[in-house]
Amino acid sequence: MQFGKGTSIKISLIISLTSVSISYLLKGLKVDDFSPKHIEQSYLTARDGTLTSSIYVDQIPGFYTTGAVFLEILGLDAVGLLFVPIHLFPYSVLFFAIIYKISNSMILSSVLLSAQLISGSSGSGELTLWPHAYGFMLLLSIAIILLIVTRQGGYKARHLLLISLLSVSLVFISYNRLFMTMILLVGYWFFVRHSDIIYRSNNKSGNQLTGFFMTAIIVPSVVLLGLHTFLYNVFLPMITGPSATDLTSLDRFLNRWVGEGRGVSPLEPLLVSQSEIHLYIT
Repeated sequence: MQFGKGTSIKISLIISLTSVSISYLLKGLKVDDFSPKHIEQSYLTARDGTLTSSIYVDQIPGFYTTGAVFLEILGLDAVGLLFVPIHLFPYSVLFFAIIYKISNSMILSSVLLSAQLISGSSGSGELTLWPHAYGFMLLLSIAIILLIVTRQGGYKARHLLLISLLSVSLVFISYNRLFMTMILLVGYWFFVRHSDIIYRSNNKSGNQLTGFFMTAIIVPSVVLLGLHTFLYNVFLPMITGPSATDLTSLDRFLNRWVGEGRGVSPLEPLLVSQSEIHLYIT
């Protein structure tokens, strides 16, 4: 069934607003236990006016600085910020925009947005102040710029500036989404470099886009390696430091699921727990 543009806008708006409301009603009070910890660190940063070094701050210092700015602008305390859906509307707009850029269908974009917002059991990803949700919004912004640049067959200085600022921000806000962004940029570069459509139609545009993606990859890599402490203070010590035990994930699994009834191990607190529901499932 074909709808006129005005009708499509109305239907899309109704679906989107309904899904946003339902999402807040269903998940507004359900947050991950890390969310209060993040907000507490943001509150301490706003109160003291400085970042106190810790394992979390070393990973995502930019996120806690941003959280402190939100607290100052909104005039909220830490508890108040926990229940404000600070990410909901920008998250919804960006998710809708990326789907619309791909599909050119407002109704489909609103339906997929509704599915995204309503699915899941926790509101940490789309509602509360959460580093990876904030990083996901930056990732969506980068993806939108990539689509614009690819379809135009070239880029302008503002595109390169924006994608550089967004990717550098990700370095200090979400290491998780930064890794996803680097995969996206490398994948896009590979696609553009080997795209017969782009190169056969305009070889100059293909070479220009390759330079664009290489710059977009190099800039955050240089910042990560040269200015951020996450790689050296957190990631490398985590994978190279001595382990407290030689207990592997397979050992834990076999001991809990296969080795039941063989006595209590002194390593019991370190083992994976087997819930009652899994007993019925298995």
